[in-house]
Amino acid sequence: MAGPGIRYWELARQLAGEAEVVLAVPNAPTLEAATFRVVRYRPWSVFRLVRAADVVISQGFRNPLAALQLSGRIVLVDLYDPVPLELVEHYREAPRRDALLGQELAALRLGRLCRLADAVLVTGERQRDLWLGALAAQGRLNWDTAREDPRLERLFLTVPFGLPETPPRGTPRAFRRRWPGLRDGDRILLWGGGVWNWLDPLTVIRAMGRVAAKRDDVKLVFPGVQHPNPRIGALRMVDEAVGLAKSLDLYDRHVFFNFGWTTYEARQDALVDADVGVSAHPDHIEARFAFRTRLLDYLWAGLPILATRGDDLAEEVRARGIGLCLEPGDVDGWAAAILRLVEDRQLHAQCRAQALELARELTWERTTATLRAFCQAPRPAADRSRRTRLGDVLDLVAYGLGVGRIVLRYGTVERVWRWLRTR
Repeated sequence: MAGPGIRYWELARQLAGEAEVVLAVPNAPTLEAATFRVVRYRPWSVFRLVRAADVVISQGFRNPLAALQLSGRIVLVDLYDPVPLELVEHYREAPRRDALLGQELAALRLGRLCRLADAVLVTGERQRDLWLGALAAQGRLNWDTAREDPRLERLFLTVPFGLPETPPRGTPRAFRRRWPGLRDGDRILLWGGGVWNWLDPLTVIRAMGRVAAKRDDVKLVFPGVQHPNPRIGALRMVDEAVGLAKSLDLYDRHVFFNFGWTTYEARQDALVDADVGVSAHPDHIEARFAFRTRLLDYLWAGLPILATRGDDLAEEVRARGIGLCLEPGDVDGWAAAILRLVEDRQLHAQCRAQALELARELTWERTTATLRAFCQAPRPAADRSRRTRLGDVLDLVAYGLGVGRIVLRYGTVERVWRWLRTR
């Protein structure tokens, strides 16, 4: 599972103590749960699943909008993943027509989601401010929502990404034994998540070129570069990262790639074998509102962290002394920081202790407390009474017309269908 899959698996697990939970996934389920049902949904089955629920939690960018809008159910829209901002970076090198097609469709869908949400899930104050603006643009800051809730706290549920309550149970040395180029004494830098187009593995790889000139025992490992969702194809940044590692003569010597994906459970072997967790991104707007979920895995395992400054978790890393924060694109800074963390044993131990301390504050049990409380006594938005069935139908018609306008301007029905299948 990538981040969203992990999030909904864990949300379902936590909510199963409060209610009957059905986790609906777009692909054939490969996991079973003891406390909740896992089912595969199709576009035509979403309506039945939604009608059977009291509360629906969804990112909303993929589900049929009519099922959410016409069901009459309480809908929580999870905007922890700032999709429109990711798409700005995802399409940066794409043809203009392709980019505008995807971005305008996402913006149109976001507007409808903000209109129908009974509450929005966010990870913290930065994201609350971002989505407050989006809700304001859709008229959700009004007499009804502000009359008894002047801080508009009922429109937002703070539900950060969390961590398991128990520490990782990986087998020591099991991860490095899968890689012929890793020796028992090597110091492993772990890039724990995907190599998405809006991230920056290139700066870290360039820094590894300078580190390798001084030490032969420092290795950078990407344990999974192919997206686990089979509907999402090859990513440009993967090709660039592999190409750069080869051009610097680091490939399979100091930089290693797994061209599949490390499973949710198997990642624990990687975490207990690693020495430092790394995460890097360019200097762009997505980073300010992102919540780098794999940094949490590093905390869970007590790994010191090297990260680009800018996002919420990186700022926490800096403030709590869990690692070092670097400027975007600073190759020299990254090289110096890598050497410092692998050579300064006292600093490494201090960072590890701080990481484990923060991890205890971010368990799923704690981060889902607000959501569990809501589901014990679910309530519609204060301005829900202003919606009518006719108004909902007209909203859907307007949405359909908006999609049609975008199709006519930028693409074909086939291209829109291909875009929708990957959201």
